[in-house]
Amino acid sequence: MKFFEDFGMDFSVRCLLSGVRDGTAEVGEVLVTVERITDGDPDSWLEEFCGLGRRLLAESDVASGQGRRRTGWGLALRAANYLFGGAWWAPVTHRSGEVLALWEQHRTAWDKAVALWPTPSAAVTIPTPAGGLPGYRFSLPASQQPRGVVLMVQGLDTPLSDACMTGLSEGLRRGWEVVLVEGPGQGAALLRNGLSLADDWTGVVGAAAGWARDAAGGDATPLVAMGVNHGSWFVLDALADGSLDAGAVVLDPGVVELRTDSGVAVDDPIASAKLLMATGADDLQGALAVMDRYRMGPEALGSVATPAFVAEAQSAQSFVGQGDVVAAGLAGTVHVESFIDAAGAGLDCEIGAPQVRNAAVYDWLDSFGTKGSD
Repeated sequence: MKFFEDFGMDFSVRCLLSGVRDGTAEVGEVLVTVERITDGDPDSWLEEFCGLGRRLLAESDVASGQGRRRTGWGLALRAANYLFGGAWWAPVTHRSGEVLALWEQHRTAWDKAVALWPTPSAAVTIPTPAGGLPGYRFSLPASQQPRGVVLMVQGLDTPLSDACMTGLSEGLRRGWEVVLVEGPGQGAALLRNGLSLADDWTGVVGAAAGWARDAAGGDATPLVAMGVNHGSWFVLDALADGSLDAGAVVLDPGVVELRTDSGVAVDDPIASAKLLMATGADDLQGALAVMDRYRMGPEALGSVATPAFVAEAQSAQSFVGQGDVVAAGLAGTVHVESFIDAAGAGLDCEIGAPQVRNAAVYDWLDSFGTKGSD
């Protein structure tokens, strides 16, 4: 079944629908919006989904103002996801000059959702060698003893609302605290702090992990580092250089170099625009040269002895084959989990089946720290 003939739009609908269980989308809202979009027309996509997001954010303001916090939270969370998803095509629309303004609308909705979260949560500034970086801490109720903390590092152009379906919500349900951090080339670190991939990630993940562990209870707190998309490289590199101390690591997928995944930018104007923004380069060749810095050789890979979960999606379009290199090259115990098309989990980062993905990840993590809630 296809929602659109345009592959990017069809994939994006699947991304949006994947968030239904975790509150970042509603099936009916997505489907009626899709009906109003012209297949392959980025302007109509942007206007329809951003319009939906703005409407829900306004409704969230009304609900929270009336003391209906839970309703306000749900509306704001969906608004954040729709606003980001709607603005994805901005570089090739008549609103190409409004990328930052559209991103700020998404972030306003996300911050409102965090402020209304049903469990304790807050925006934080995490001290790192790259300066104070934007992050978010999600805790458990005071009556519940956390089993540990998960530090999540996501892709370069991944909205924080995506974290809900790639580990945040399920982590909280299973008794883990969760910390999100944005580094050079990502989110607010890029668009507000001015840090691009041309800046240095060295020590960032390790510092964020240390902060997360201290906030959750100190050195005795079990810590898991979870890399999603490009974030897998940043996590793995931090393990290789010794700056990250984690009890276990989740890599979805395994990544040893970022340049390979950037080849699409040569022929894709959206990918090209986003790559230029993330790298801080003036042209595509300069951007690819920046990406070339993010490579990991066999020796560095072989120095990592941390137990690892490596996700492998059958029909992934990004970082194809790199997970095999990671699994074969790590020195520690490696669990490779294959996610297949027949289960609806074969796309990148298991888009389409986050419950399948998260069950596998957190069941594997049951061997670390204290047992979480089933």
